[in-house]
Amino acid sequence: MIVNFNVNMKLLMGGSFDGGSNWDKTANEIDKCFKIYLFREGTAEIASTGNIYSLQKGNLYFINGFAIELLITKNHCYHFFIPKTK
Repeated sequence: MIVNFNVNMKLLMGGSFDGGSNWDKTANEIDKCFKIYLFREGTAEIASTGNIYSLQKGNLYFINGFAIELLITKNHCYHFFIPKTK
């Protein structure tokens, strides 16, 4: 399911990733959390429940990490994220 929200967002805590194919990986324990991604550059894909979802520059994504099967970088990407907390 994809739902589009037209809202402003401020990231108060989290991190960023700046890279390419080093983001390509099969999902593992670190991915088992809910995620928020905001891509500033590049594109990537997430495989989940038999579907491929494209992550595009300028969009905000709330992702169920428990359902991620595979992460694929299509080109150089730079994104912000909110990591798992204890």
